[in-house]
Amino acid sequence: MKKTLSFLFLFNSALLSQSPFYSIKFNVSPSPFAPENASYSVSWQSCKFDYKPVMPSGDYWFGNDTSALDWNALPDTMYGKAICSNPDTCYGQAFEVSNQAMMWENFLKFTITKTYPENGSSSTMIIVFPVLIKAFVTYIDLGQFFFNEGFYELTDDIVYRIDDKKHVHLSLPKNYSWEKINVEKRKIKL
Repeated sequence: MKKTLSFLFLFNSALLSQSPFYSIKFNVSPSPFAPENASYSVSWQSCKFDYKPVMPSGDYWFGNDTSALDWNALPDTMYGKAICSNPDTCYGQAFEVSNQAMMWENFLKFTITKTYPENGSSSTMIIVFPVLIKAFVTYIDLGQFFFNEGFYELTDDIVYRIDDKKHVHLSLPKNYSWEKINVEKRKIKL
């Protein structure tokens, strides 16, 4: 009996010591039509709203709830409730980051800057999207894509898959066609 109680105590302690986790990765390739000698940097930021979310499952940590917010028409008052992390910057074409945090209803912004060392000029590609399905563990993999200057809002394009452990995987469809939008027409105002 003592061994059983000790095991249960250790098992429960291990469960309570775990934290939510996310991983984000992608790889930026130079344009195949214009070989160049350029350097890349990725600045990224995560924002979340300071409000009580709607959770039909009633399980904040392990339920796979879908965001009830209308991300295509968020009222400006919601942005006043946004809490954003300080931007982090990584250098190179391969971007990979992970940490312990819940990513549900966070919206992410990636600013990829390509700089030409010969003349110091640069161009920017901005990618923005929210995480719409909740999971204790979230994997975001945008794959490999070509650098293309402009603003890209992926809210309606991200594909979500829930595995047998209830982890959520976000990716882009195979052969995804990147289409930039006019920044004034963006829906997520980050």
